[in-house]
Amino acid sequence: MSFIISIVFAVKSILLFTGAVAQDKSAAYFDQPQIIVVGEEVKMSCGLHNAFPDELKKLAATGTEIPLYFFIEIKTSPSQGTLHQTIIEHTLRYDLIAKQYWVVRKPAMDTLGFASADSAIAQACTFPRFSAFPLSIIDKDKMYTITSYAVLGKAMVEALENHSIDLMYYWNYKRPTIKTEKIPGGQFLARGRK
Repeated sequence: MSFIISIVFAVKSILLFTGAVAQDKSAAYFDQPQIIVVGEEVKMSCGLHNAFPDELKKLAATGTEIPLYFFIEIKTSPSQGTLHQTIIEHTLRYDLIAKQYWVVRKPAMDTLGFASADSAIAQACTFPRFSAFPLSIIDKDKMYTITSYAVLGKAMVEALENHSIDLMYYWNYKRPTIKTEKIPGGQFLARGRK
């Protein structure tokens, strides 16, 4: 039986160079994720907002592929390193001939088509109920934190003679990041193995 674990997340944008906390209303940010224990694994759902500023939308409309990576890391607390990391990749593509947007999702290994940029962007920025980590790595006597962040990849731009550009420029090199408070391992296990 699935059971939603209610966890308060601190949503913060972290500046790359200074480490200070920014409250930029135009910066990309996560909504509050849901964590669900299903059988022997922990699943997570969340969405990313303000991820495609107008300049990035215009670049996507030229047919340039826009890769978006979502990282989930579970660590023991106090930090003893990352126990498990999951990486999800969504790539937004625009077909100039068919005039249709495509979102390629990995590891789901599916491709979704959209007539409008806004619909495609909404799908590219939604991470629904994916497998975050197995319960087998959890010890009931330890505390854990879950950190998630998003990164735009690099893209080859035809107008720049196929030179690669770092798309993080469009986010001012700031990664949207969320981190849980400490979660007792027993809380995960009580919801899963019965």
